[in-house]
Amino acid sequence: MPHVDFDSVPEGFEALPAGTYEARKSGHELKDSKSSNFQYYSVEFTIDEGEFAGRKLWDNYSMNPKALFAMKAALRACQVDVSASQDTDELWDEADGAPVRLVVKQRTYKDPDTEEEKIQNDITKVLAPTVIV
Repeated sequence: MPHVDFDSVPEGFEALPAGTYEARKSGHELKDSKSSNFQYYSVEFTIDEGEFAGRKLWDNYSMNPKALFAMKAALRACQVDVSASQDTDELWDEADGAPVRLVVKQRTYKDPDTEEEKIQNDITKVLAPTVIV
C-alpha cells in the first residue's frame, strides 16, 4: 500500500492576491443550477506564470439569455468566433488552451459550516492576452 506524509501537505490554498494574471482556459463543465432553471458552465483557468503558476481559478457562465453577454465576452477573450449561433460545448472546446488575462479580486465570505470568515478569489474579467498567439 502507498504511504503519504501528510506533515508537508498544506491545509488548503490561500486566496491569490488581487491583480491580473496570465492564464489559460483549461477546462469546463456544464452544470445544473440549484437556484434557477438555467444551466451554467463552470470554466476552469490555470495561471501560467509567476509564483502562482499552476494554480486554478473558476468562473461560472449562466445559460440564462439575460446573462449570455458574460459568456460571449469570455469566449471572445479566448479568441473564439461567436458571430453565429453555435453549440456552446463546441465553443468552450475550441477555447481549450487559449491564453487569457484574468482580473482577480478577493472576497470575504462566511463559511456556512463553521461561521468562520474566509477569503476567496473571484474573476471579475476575462481579457484577451497581452500578446495574441
